[in-house]
Amino acid sequence: MRMADARRAIVKWVVYVLLLLAVFVVQEYLFPALRIFGVAPVFMGTLAVCVGMCEGAAAGAVFGAVCGAMMYASSGSSELINMLVYAAGGAAAGVLCENILSRGLPGALLLSLAANAAATVIFFVFVMWIPGRADVSALVKVGAVEVVYSTAGALFIWPAARGISLAANPGAEE
Repeated sequence: MRMADARRAIVKWVVYVLLLLAVFVVQEYLFPALRIFGVAPVFMGTLAVCVGMCEGAAAGAVFGAVCGAMMYASSGSSELINMLVYAAGGAAAGVLCENILSRGLPGALLLSLAANAAATVIFFVFVMWIPGRADVSALVKVGAVEVVYSTAGALFIWPAARGISLAANPGAEE
């Protein structure tokens, strides 16, 4: 790897981390005031998917795990499962975009919807339902709204992630 390429890669990942911090701050401090039916969105899964789509399965998995770690650190609870779920979402997005889907907003919305649905169901089952904190009707009422609301974040996250990827990899446009 040439020195210029190494520098470009470092700058790209620094900018991705800045995007992660910006999305996290917006998720944690702005959107709780903009609840829909009492539900605030969770954008970390969407961010992991968008980075996985742009950078591939391995990078998506690592970035997804970092997104999950941010959620774990901020919640002060034991829901470490987010690391695994977001890592899987980022990796799956990378694999699907390398083999099946094109990299674009429709794919980002579709994969974000799938990742957010999986994360919501897995979280609900292990953190709410099995311990007896909520029944399945809560998943239907709250989960559906959260999944759609969180997926809408792809409308602003996808262009940012794609822009970072294209700026760091000139000529990479499909």
